Amino acid sequence: MPKRGVSPEERIIAAIKRLDFTLDEIKLAMDANRGKFEAPLVVGRYPGRARLIVRCRHDSFTSWAMSIVVNGARFNGRIDCIDWEGSFVDTESVRNRGFHRHLWDPKIMSCESLKMALPRFLPSSAEAFIIEGLLLLKVKMREEGK
Repeated sequence: MPKRGVSPEERIIAAIKRLDFTLDEIKLAMDANRGKFEAPLVVGRYPGRARLIVRCRHDSFTSWAMSIVVNGARFNGRIDCIDWEGSFVDTESVRNRGFHRHLWDPKIMSCESLKMALPRFLPSSAEAFIIEGLLLLKVKMREEGK
């Protein structure tokens, strides 16, 4: 059986993605947009459009979410995500509660059904959620003063 090649979506997920915003700029934009931030990502030679969406509309961690969305000729939609749910079934068929990561399934071209529990992902604030979430999603912010 021939090996399946790595999909463009899998390449984007694995790649280091650059965000042309500092943490302070992200927080200012979120304050101005009721807790929502959206910006393009630079991902190597990917010809499609990738962007980051962060939502922290309330102080409650149960409303925080962060996604990488792709708009391209092959696929339009979310390919990676971190959010919180009161009840979900993980990739091991175990019922969980809390933060989890949506995993890309190249066979069905979706990240909606595979969820990996993140028991050590316990951000104490929206700022910590942004910093820790970006690390998990391999997104590098622009450093202050650059």
